[in-house]
Amino acid sequence: MTSQAASPDRRPCALVTGAAGFTGHHMVLHAARAGLRVRATDVSSRHYGALFDALGVEFVAADLTRREKLDRLLEGVDAVFHVAGIHDYSTPDEIIFAEVRPQQVPVVAAELLEKLQATGRVRLLVFGHVHQPYEDEHNGIQVIGTPSTCRQFKPGSDDFDVDERPPAYRRITLHADGSNDNELIWVDN
Repeated sequence: MTSQAASPDRRPCALVTGAAGFTGHHMVLHAARAGLRVRATDVSSRHYGALFDALGVEFVAADLTRREKLDRLLEGVDAVFHVAGIHDYSTPDEIIFAEVRPQQVPVVAAELLEKLQATGRVRLLVFGHVHQPYEDEHNGIQVIGTPSTCRQFKPGSDDFDVDERPPAYRRITLHADGSNDNELIWVDN
């Protein structure tokens, strides 16, 4: 009897960071239902392990502040949905900030972008819950930020001020050739 090797899965692979959080597990669900191969990461799978298993999602426990974990996470990845955050409504701030200092956040983001560029594969990085829209290209990677689903910060303001613009979200369609279409949708009351 001869055995045949399984053919490699050629679907685009999306990495979802913060996958065990509220936004992250919804992103995992939508990416899997859209037909993407999904690699999910968070410090633990919490109570979403069964969902990840049912969807055929690869879960890799990792702390994004540990640079040595990034290479494994990014192996074979085509797109990244970076929705990880350093907050958790159920964990007291003193515990969170004992592990991750706010000044680390830009360093972690810069290291992630550097690693993405080094792969030569990733064309899109999406991050969310910033209080203004963002869209730019960094060394061949399209970077898209999604405004908050609550109030927006007033652009160009030296002091905190709230903008009059309403909440917003992005509708993103990923195509098999690595391209995407995205639309910023402002939610008018």
